[in-house]
Amino acid sequence: MISIAENQQLAVSDWRSQTIICNVGSEGSSPHCTTSLGPLPPIMHLAIGNNDDNNNNLTFLTCGDKQLKFWSLSGRNLNSSKVLLDNKGKIQHYFSVVEVKGYFLVGCDDGCIYVIGSNGQKVLSSFPYRKMTDDTKKDEKNTINSIKKGSKNDNNQKDSKLKSKGNTAISSLFVHKQNERKYYLFIGCKDGSINIYDASNISNSQLNPIFIYCFEIHNLNANNILLSQVQSITIYNNNIINNNHNTATTGNSGKNKKKSDDDDDVFLLCLSTRSCDILEVIVNLDILSKSATLYKASLSSSLSSSSSLLSPKNNDLSCGIIIQSHFIDELWGISTHPLLPYYCTVGDDKTLRFYNIHQRAMIRCVNLGLIARTCCYNMDGEYIAIGFGGRLGKGKEKGGGILYLMRCR
Repeated sequence: MISIAENQQLAVSDWRSQTIICNVGSEGSSPHCTTSLGPLPPIMHLAIGNNDDNNNNLTFLTCGDKQLKFWSLSGRNLNSSKVLLDNKGKIQHYFSVVEVKGYFLVGCDDGCIYVIGSNGQKVLSSFPYRKMTDDTKKDEKNTINSIKKGSKNDNNQKDSKLKSKGNTAISSLFVHKQNERKYYLFIGCKDGSINIYDASNISNSQLNPIFIYCFEIHNLNANNILLSQVQSITIYNNNIINNNHNTATTGNSGKNKKKSDDDDDVFLLCLSTRSCDILEVIVNLDILSKSATLYKASLSSSLSSSSSLLSPKNNDLSCGIIIQSHFIDELWGISTHPLLPYYCTVGDDKTLRFYNIHQRAMIRCVNLGLIARTCCYNMDGEYIAIGFGGRLGKGKEKGGGILYLMRCR
């Protein structure tokens, strides 16, 4: 296990013995590690390499504030070396890194992805993430129509129609291994878009993955999301979703036929945003019907008769959004409605949020524009009093001392 502490200490531990093998501090080395490191720059993410051919020596790559480093552990000795950009990249912020088929992929601040070999010596290739525009959507539609008509199209030709638009930071990367031959690369960006690539054919002769699909969070009808920057991506309950698409089909012979592993093109993604929202999104990568929609779980299978407490109209507990909450510093004010099962909160993120007690979920968010410290319903719940003010860093926030009355509708 490799861990990074808040003070930038990097530790390698053994799960079984529950002991620390090596610990590198921000000021140098420890008694259990020999390294020529100086002060460590901030580390934001790491990925463990494919160590099948490394004589059981652990290797991994870290990225962060203007630094890319390759690490190797031999016994209790941890050594590091800088990754050479070799005129294929530039010094900048590197936010995320993943390993796929022996290569490291690094997400950069300028919207590019660097491909680094398993030895971590240098950047082998770089490519910008791809974002769908109106023209590329027309090209893809024409490609799909030609497929329906039976004409043959090469994957590389379809991919060449997609225009590069690497103009925003890549904030998260995730690799899903479908099987031994199929790999998917999910790229989360600062603008709230998720780009999906086929990384199955990455090799020395083909370093760049093939673009498949792109969708944006603000197009999912997800309400009250203030900052849609994708912080992390993962896949779960994939078998449950695919079971609905792998049902047997009856042919002329009357026998049931099941889909192969390559046909499992439906995924349930779990996404987190910068404003502390967690979303569940169903992504269908079928070439004829690519789509991304919020996953809506039915209450009938998860709640007992006590679900009658909920409104009959709200037959979905989360509507695809699991968690929404304050996301900057502290939460200060909270007040319960005197008559209805609601409460509201305010805090340093300059928002007023309303929650349903029975649903245990946020139902509305109002952007106040100022830091708020307290809130209170009046006796009949028709008005909310909000007190503004606070101190973040040096000096007081603008608007301090204002008392605002908001009418509830």
